[in-house]
Amino acid sequence: MSAKVTAVMAAEEVRAHEGLRHLKERRTQLGYSTRDMAKLIGTTHATYAYWERGGSWPSSRWLPLLAEAMHCSIEELFLPVSVEKVFHLPDAEEK
Repeated sequence: MSAKVTAVMAAEEVRAHEGLRHLKERRTQLGYSTRDMAKLIGTTHATYAYWERGGSWPSSRWLPLLAEAMHCSIEELFLPVSVEKVFHLPDAEEK
């Protein structure tokens, strides 16, 4: 596997975990427990907690329910991480 492919795969993994971190942050800002959130969207506590731990992404079926329960858009739940943040590239001013 080339270094470029490995770097892209690493960036995708970081992006996924970063998105899931946003999910947890949003839930805690609203004062919900993982059990509360699971009940609101109609899934099990184990499934919801697994999503937050980064075990997997929720399928597309769950995204609208999550966004509605958290009073935001799907995009606000899973903001993409920029390439600069993933690879810790310096800003233009730092160069």
